[in-house]
Amino acid sequence: MNHRVIYNNSFYGQELKEWAKEYLNHLPPEVDTLATRGSSGCTIASAMLVLSNRPLYHKQFRKENEKAHASYSVGHYGYGKIVIVDDFMDTGETINKIIENLAHDNHKATCIIVSHQFNPLSRTEFNGIPLICLVKI
Repeated sequence: MNHRVIYNNSFYGQELKEWAKEYLNHLPPEVDTLATRGSSGCTIASAMLVLSNRPLYHKQFRKENEKAHASYSVGHYGYGKIVIVDDFMDTGETINKIIENLAHDNHKATCIIVSHQFNPLSRTEFNGIPLICLVKI
């Protein structure tokens, strides 16, 4: 039996919904899993899940100092490709940790989607993974 969960998106602000739609517009068709770390990535991914017209999975990795509710990660992998989602990218430390966490689970990201990047501004890939930046500063 196929079950579809319907989420109440009334608590998502209009700006977050617009950003989530923009992320979804850039999501490659073969991707079915969003990988995140921390609250900002989780917030964007959860809004994407609510607004998506296709089934998506979410794998949330915990930061080392976060021990509430789970010790390592929560969520599930789908059967397709994986994209890393975050709000912005500066040094790449968060993205590197997600890449390491995926490798620990024998998975690999297909691409990275961020809204903004700062160091350097013209980067189109990160550690050999294509990088999609939504805002060009």
